[in-house]
Amino acid sequence: MFLDSPEQITDIIQSSHFAIFAFPNYIQFPHIPRALIISPDDKDHISVEQIHNIEQLVRTKQSTDLFIILHHADHMSEQAQNCFLKLLEEPGDHIHFAFFTHAPSQLLPTIRSRAHNFAIKPTTQIATPPQVDPKTLDLAKQYLAATPRQLPGLAQTLAKDRAKALQIIDAAIQLAYKSYFKTANPKFLDKLQSLTQTHDAISRNGHIRLQLVANMV
Repeated sequence: MFLDSPEQITDIIQSSHFAIFAFPNYIQFPHIPRALIISPDDKDHISVEQIHNIEQLVRTKQSTDLFIILHHADHMSEQAQNCFLKLLEEPGDHIHFAFFTHAPSQLLPTIRSRAHNFAIKPTTQIATPPQVDPKTLDLAKQYLAATPRQLPGLAQTLAKDRAKALQIIDAAIQLAYKSYFKTANPKFLDKLQSLTQTHDAISRNGHIRLQLVANMV
């Protein structure tokens, strides 16, 4: 579900036990008053230890609402995500979880399926291109517009560097997102799903050239 403004988030969190909010990467996460915030550690990960640290709070009977926010929730290790799933098995009446993320596709499907999922509609910078170098932006545009016949050759170029390929896909995701809200053309929603699947697979060490082609055909 799309939200018009991040200002709606607080009300949603208060009425939900678990919600995931996907933000374009140029929109900052909002401040939620009186919330416990969990963020990536010095190694840019949310560890299983951090999840264990909130377990006692979650298991303790609460008399008032407790809001637990994970910033950059996609930085959770798979072990941490599985640990979090156990916290959802018997949620307390006053426990409210919310994940803020720029990359929801990197969360386990089992986590996404347990949450109310929201995407923040960009209200600014719709006409602003992604903040990448011109070559990366040009390749992102080519990839977004490529026909099935053009994809294999383009994929061969993009597959030389995993990190660069992910950057190009991320830029293509931003372009598709902006294009949808400018044109309301549903084809860009289909592209978004395919692009996020591709980004997810490659970030998990999938075969780069194969994923660049297979998900976009």
